[in-house]
Order: sequence, then structure tokens, then C-alpha cells
Amino acid sequence: MPRRPEADDFYGDGRDAPTQLVVDTVLDRQRRTCIARLLDDLSDECAGRLQLDHVKSQPHVGAPVEKRGKRRRHRYRAPSDPAHLVAVCAHHHLDGWATSHRGAIRDWLSR
Repeated sequence: MPRRPEADDFYGDGRDAPTQLVVDTVLDRQRRTCIARLLDDLSDECAGRLQLDHVKSQPHVGAPVEKRGKRRRHRYRAPSDPAHLVAVCAHHHLDGWATSHRGAIRDWLSR
């Protein structure tokens, strides 16, 4: 039987970590499956562990956000709450599926 995901699995370093209640809410809402399986019948097979992905309510327009390095900032990242989080498998998170389907994910979250 697979191990139950916990909040520390997603953000072990403590930065704006979602609570266990938020993690469970997001996973239960999606029936503990990748968002790609729910939104896209044509997507390839899921692989890897589920990860939480932050989805902003509106796309950010403006100066680029530095994602790596000492000046790393998160002020443009969506909050760690169920209204802005989806679970996505490692494969669909890293291969660009989640980024290319942001509009569909926003629509799904707004229902």
C-alpha cells in the first residue's frame, strides 16, 4: 500500500509550507490523482510522486522572477491554500504539461 503523502514531503525546508489539512484537502479533491488525468484525456501516462503546484489566480505580467540563486524571491507565487494548489505527478510537472495547461487548471480551480 502506498505511503500517505504528508506536508513535509512537499516543502521539507519550511518555506510557506502547506499544512497537513491543506495537503489532504487538495489530494482528496482530486481523488489522489494527477490533475493531468482529470483535465486531459490525451496526456501521456503519469509517473513519479505527486507534487503540489502553485497556480496564481491571474497570470503575472511584469519583471521576471528570479527562481534560483541567493536573491530567490517568492512574492509572485500563489499562496499555499487549496484555492491555489493542485496535485500533479512529477512527470507532468517537470515536462511542461502543468505550465502549458495553466488556463485549464485555473478554470478547474475556480469551479
